Amino acid sequence: MAKTKTDFYNLPSETVICPTQAISEEGPSERDLRDGKITESTCVKCGLCIKFCEHQNLAVSDFDFNTDDFQNMTEPQINAATSVYLSTLFKFSANTNRNRSLLFDGYISDIYDEAFVEVDWADDSLESLRRILGDILTYSKSHNIKQGLIVLSHLPREGSRDVFTLIKKMKSFPTTGDIEIYITTFSLLRAMCLYLKNDTYTMKQLFFDSTTETIKDYVTRIRPLFEEIEIPDNI
Repeated sequence: MAKTKTDFYNLPSETVICPTQAISEEGPSERDLRDGKITESTCVKCGLCIKFCEHQNLAVSDFDFNTDDFQNMTEPQINAATSVYLSTLFKFSANTNRNRSLLFDGYISDIYDEAFVEVDWADDSLESLRRILGDILTYSKSHNIKQGLIVLSHLPREGSRDVFTLIKKMKSFPTTGDIEIYITTFSLLRAMCLYLKNDTYTMKQLFFDSTTETIKDYVTRIRPLFEEIEIPDNI
């Protein structure tokens, strides 16, 4: 049977994500299988082989929100995985790291808005926000994009010098008051990719907005979207 566009998650060039090549068009090599290189220890648990198995004969077992195995991926692989997750949720998503002339990590478009995406495994939410503001300023003459998405390992917590304070100050300035910043995590994106229906959501529905809600409020708000798993309080 011929493969369709959706068989390899919209962006066939992103088949470099899996270190086992399990989700590439060619699949893992016979030699790697014979030599035992394709094992649980080499799996980064991104879940994409389950999502895009063309025979639909894979399933999630004992799902949890731990994404520590992602640290075994390279930065390009993490950015690519993020883009693929987003592509299952919105009208369009692109991993821009392959184009060195673009400063931002990714781009998404839902049915209403567009957003720049900044990805940071090390949870530097402040630097990610600064990069998004730079993205918006740099491309403001050619694109009217006023949204940004920060993707982290964990949602940030409030402190003396946190990203929430900077977002609040940003919203108070007339020239930046119309910018919307959303935050999510790799584990949340993975769960959304695996358990939510495709192409039916907006950024405002799925992601955390510190200007309108607390993390507790956010978790309470998105829990009804998931029927098969429970979203933990400390996501």
